[in-house]
Amino acid sequence: MSLQPLPPRPPPSQPLSLPASLAPHRAVLERSLVPCIYFDKVEGPQGPRGCRYGGLPFLPPGTPWPRSPEGPLHFLGQLDFAELAGCRGAMLPELPTEGLLAFFYDVENQPWGTEPPHRTFCKLIYVPPGAELVPLSPPEELMQAERPVLPIRQLHPTVGLSLPGWSDINAPVDPDFWSEEQGEDIIELRRQLMGTDTADRGADQLRGHPNWWQEDGRIDAQLASNGLDAYASESTPEAERLRPGAKGWNLLWQVGTDEAMGFVWGSYGTIYLLIRDEDLLARRFERAWLILQCS
Repeated sequence: MSLQPLPPRPPPSQPLSLPASLAPHRAVLERSLVPCIYFDKVEGPQGPRGCRYGGLPFLPPGTPWPRSPEGPLHFLGQLDFAELAGCRGAMLPELPTEGLLAFFYDVENQPWGTEPPHRTFCKLIYVPPGAELVPLSPPEELMQAERPVLPIRQLHPTVGLSLPGWSDINAPVDPDFWSEEQGEDIIELRRQLMGTDTADRGADQLRGHPNWWQEDGRIDAQLASNGLDAYASESTPEAERLRPGAKGWNLLWQVGTDEAMGFVWGSYGTIYLLIRDEDLLARRFERAWLILQCS
C-alpha cells in the first residue's frame, strides 16, 4: 500500500500566517515557537544508515539484544544523526552531528512510563561514528511473537516549527483566556505546522514541543525517574518538591500510532521519549525516559 503525501509545512523562515482572531497575539505565539524536525514515512529498504522505523537494528558486533524483565524488546527504529545534520543546518545544535541511535521498546506490554520500574522496558543504544555495524537478528524468544520484526518505513526529515498545546507547561497563554474561535484557530495552526491532515496530535517528530494527549508528560517523567509512582504520589510533599524539575525534561523523539506498522500505542496514542538537556549534550541517551499517552 503506497503512502499518501501530507500537506506541505511552512518553512521556519516564513512568518506565521495567522487568522484574524489570533493576530493580536502574534508576539506571544511567535515567542513560543521552537524548531523541530518532522518525519514523513515512506516505503523503502533497510540499511545501516538513514532514519527509519522497523526492520533489523544495525549495531556493533557482539551487541546483546536488549531485554526487559518480561523478555526481549522490539526494535522500533533508528536515528541517523549525520543524515539529520545535513537537514537541520544550524538549527538544533544540541543534537549529535554523527552516530546512530537505536530504539527498543516492549510493544506487547507497553508500560506507560509512570512508575520507576518502567525504565527497564525501553532501551536506547547510541552508536558513535566509526563503529562497525552489522544487522542484529532477533533472539528466538522474540521470533515467537506475532510481529518479531516490524515493517520498514524510511523517515524523511524536514525542519519545521512547533507550538505548545494547551496542557504543555510552556503554553503561551492560559487556555481559559481564549475564545472558542481562538481555540479552534490554534488547533488549526498547530495542524498546519505539523503538516498533518487529520488531527493536531501524534506527528512523528524530533525535538520541539511535544503534542500531548493528556497533561504534560514531563511531570510524570520527573516523578517516575526519581523513584515515585507518578499517579499514586502526585499529591505528596515529595512530588511537590520534585515537580519544578519537570521543566528540565524536553522532547527527544515522538512516535505516533501507525496501525499498518503495528505501532498502536494504547488507544491509538503516542510515545514520547524525553531527555534532560544536559544528558543530551553529554550523549547520555540511556537516561532518557519514555512516556506513553492516549485519549
